[in-house]
This record gives sequence, C-alpha cells and structure tokens, in this order.
Amino acid sequence: MLMVHGFLGRVVEPWVPPDKRLEIINEARAYLLGYGLIVALSIVTGSWVALWLWCLPVAAGQWFLRPYLLAEHTGCAHGNDMLENTRTTYTNAWVRFFAWNMPYHAKHHAYTGLAFPRIAQAQRAAGPASRTHRAWLSGIREGRRTPHIDSA
Repeated sequence: MLMVHGFLGRVVEPWVPPDKRLEIINEARAYLLGYGLIVALSIVTGSWVALWLWCLPVAAGQWFLRPYLLAEHTGCAHGNDMLENTRTTYTNAWVRFFAWNMPYHAKHHAYTGLAFPRIAQAQRAAGPASRTHRAWLSGIREGRRTPHIDSA
C-alpha cells in the first residue's frame, strides 16, 4: 500500500523527512514500472517464469514474513530514531543465519552500512539499551498494547 501511495505522490508518513519524499515517490514509480514491464513481458512471451520465480515465492513467504515484521515494528515510535522505531527479537541460530541477522533489527536500521555478519557484534556491544524481546510473539503483544508514539 505504501508503494501505491508513493506512486500517487502521497507520502505523508511522519517518519519520512520532507526532503526525502520526492526520492521515495520516484523510487515507488520506478519499482511499479519495473513490475509492470515484467508482467507485460510475461504476457507477451507467454512465459510463466515470473509467476514461478517471483509471485509464488513472495505469496508463500508472506505467511512467515508478516508476523516477523509485526514483531519488529508494531507499536514502535514513528520518529527518526532507528533504535526507537524498531525492536530486536532474539531467536535461534537457524533463523539468524537465513535472515542474515535481521532479528537484530534495530541495529540493521540504525547502522545501515554495517555488514550483516557484524550486526550481532553491534547488538552485543549495545547491551540492554536497545528494545529487545526474547520471542517474536512478545514483540507483537507489546506492539498491540502500546499506542503508536510519534516522536520528533
């Protein structure tokens, strides 16, 4: 839905600085143009490759990704402080490996240039100052109980 709003030029989310809105609008339009070209090429060529390699994996993955994203963002502040508008969820090594250490989500947003193998080190160095949860379900529960906080 945010991509459609970007395409239509309606980027009003409080966490997006005004000087970045045009950049987001242009990016949303470029993505949707690219998606449209892929669909058009698939129809013209009669190819199912995009469906099998793109659409079906995305549809199947959303069942796992949605709860994961809910735990990382729901109920967090809508400000510019990346350590406040995301939270870290602790999980097992298998999930950390396949998700490229994204359970350390606050650090992923706060230090965007940090390579994913180093994110766990950043989390350990930060200590308990970051918002953390032992399981994604507790992150979702906190988000449902916490009203959205708009910070400056």
